[in-house]
Amino acid sequence: MVGKRERFKLAIGNYQLGLLKGQTSKTATLVKRKDGSYYVNIQLESESPLPGETDQVLGVNLVRTDIAATSEGDAFSGAAVTAIREKYSDSTERSPNVNLKAKLQQKAARGTRSTRRRVRRLLQRLLGKEKRFQAHTNHGISYRLVQRAKVTH
Repeated sequence: MVGKRERFKLAIGNYQLGLLKGQTSKTATLVKRKDGSYYVNIQLESESPLPGETDQVLGVNLVRTDIAATSEGDAFSGAAVTAIREKYSDSTERSPNVNLKAKLQQKAARGTRSTRRRVRRLLQRLLGKEKRFQAHTNHGISYRLVQRAKVTH
């Protein structure tokens, strides 16, 4: 029923208890997953540490061929991301055996209604897969950049 509050005990681990101890929560959101389970997203307010004094600078150049290149000579290749983009590409400029989206779209154009529906679902799933791969790659690179910056101050 809307408007009533429900109290329940949090079943969380020691790590999360340590984070919550001594903190004041800002907001909390109860989220229901597709499988029917629930989880609570609790936002805490905390102060970020002040950056240390240093005269060194780590420059990062963001480009297409190498996703990132640092001023210290480290380069993070975008070859894997480019290969995935070409695999899922919907253009037929390259080899038609490689472009999965183009083949599926051609199949949907000449197929039945159920084929079109099935292909649309598959294309949506492939789009999500490509996005997740890109996000995972970007996260890995940014994490390594931050670790490098921490080491070199």
